[in-house]
Amino acid sequence: MLPIIRNEVVDKKKWISDEEISDYFTLAQSLPGVIAINTATAIGKKVYGLKGSIAATLGMITFPAIIIIIVAIFFAKLHEYILVQKIFVAIQALTIAMILISIISLFKTGIKDRFQFLIFILSLILAFKISPQYVIIFAALLSLIRWRKK
Repeated sequence: MLPIIRNEVVDKKKWISDEEISDYFTLAQSLPGVIAINTATAIGKKVYGLKGSIAATLGMITFPAIIIIIVAIFFAKLHEYILVQKIFVAIQALTIAMILISIISLFKTGIKDRFQFLIFILSLILAFKISPQYVIIFAALLSLIRWRKK
C-alpha cells in the first residue's frame, strides 16, 4: 500500500516530496494503527487541512471494509477451492514484495550519512532479536546522543 500511496501523492499529484513521504511513513509507523491509514491522514491534513484528513481516512477504510465484509460472507465456501488457496499463497508473496519495495524506497531517501546507515543496520539486526518498540527507542536514544554531541 505504501508504494501506491507514494506513487499517487509524490509522482502523480506532486502534493509532497520524496523526503516528506519518508517522514510521513516514519511518523505513521511510530503511531498505533494501520500505517497506510496514518500516512493518508497526515498527507490529507497537510494538503487540505482537517477536511482532507477526514476524507483521506474515510477513503482508506471504506473500500477495504466493504471488501472484507463481502469476503467474510463467502469465505467459508470459497476456502474449499484449490484456486482460492493458491491465490492466498500468491497474495502472501506479493505482500513480501511490497514490503521490500517500501524498505528500498525508504532506504534511498532516509539514509543520508554513515550514522544513519549504522542505525539502519543495527535496527535491522535487533528487529530479529527484540520487540520493534525497543528498537525504535534504541535508535531514538542513539540519535539524541549524537544530536547532543553536535
